[in-house]
Amino acid sequence: MSNNSQYTEKQIKTLGIICIAIACGGTIIALVAVFIGQGNMDMATQPEDMQSLRVVHLILGGVAIFSARLVGEKMLAGKMTPPGEAPQPFFQRYQSSAIIQLAAIEGLTLFGAVIVMTTPASVVANDPTYYLHLTPLVLLWLRALQLYPTQDKLEMAARMYQQ
Repeated sequence: MSNNSQYTEKQIKTLGIICIAIACGGTIIALVAVFIGQGNMDMATQPEDMQSLRVVHLILGGVAIFSARLVGEKMLAGKMTPPGEAPQPFFQRYQSSAIIQLAAIEGLTLFGAVIVMTTPASVVANDPTYYLHLTPLVLLWLRALQLYPTQDKLEMAARMYQQ
């Protein structure tokens, strides 16, 4: 372990709590959308109006996942540092990368939940594909577990992104 990747057990625990908290936040949002918020919106929303919103969610999903991963990788590699400044210690880069990636996916989960909440319950009952807009929640949990820090993961990542 190089001097640039020093971190404490407390820092690892804190980042682990952040990863799980972000995933739990997305879960709460999705549960509210399905069990409390669905069908509570004005019936002025028509299924035709929702189709464009559904397409936008699909496109933003791909863009957000790709860009979050790209930014996360660049951040880990230390390429996001302004010219002339020393790169941050590795743990700070890992922490920032994890939070950015999870926040982007949590935003997708929120957007999907808004789609489910704004669609009248009768429309969702006739077209259950609206629930597919909550699938970013699965990705959020998978990514949170993947980014959850352990000593071994951090050491392996530090070696991989060593400058």
